[in-house]
Amino acid sequence: MVQPIDDSLRSIIRHGLSLEVECLKCSRKVVVDARLIARKFDPQSSIHRLPFSCTGCRTRKHRVSAFPPDWK
Repeated sequence: MVQPIDDSLRSIIRHGLSLEVECLKCSRKVVVDARLIARKFDPQSSIHRLPFSCTGCRTRKHRVSAFPPDWK
């Protein structure tokens, strides 16, 4: 049975998805492997509460969403 995807890192990893992080100030986007993020943060944490910061404008305002690895 297929389980629904919630917003935890563990669920994102279980479904084989990556994370797309978009800066709300400068619109810079980056795709990050969720397994690499789970090495530093608790896999049960919400993807919307991860402390990402933009390398371009140094802001912490971002939008995180699940991203299938085959979409480009």
